[in-house]
Amino acid sequence: KEEILEVISRHVEIEGRPEVKIIREGRHSALDINIPLKGR
Repeated sequence: KEEILEVISRHVEIEGRPEVKIIREGRHSALDINIPLKGR
């Protein structure tokens, strides 16, 4: 989780606090990542 956010923050300007949730449906899992980006 933390490594993912580190990689993303290296490439985009992040404003605020990213939220990462893991969604599990049966045997499938997905990462739900909500990242507030700095306005351009």
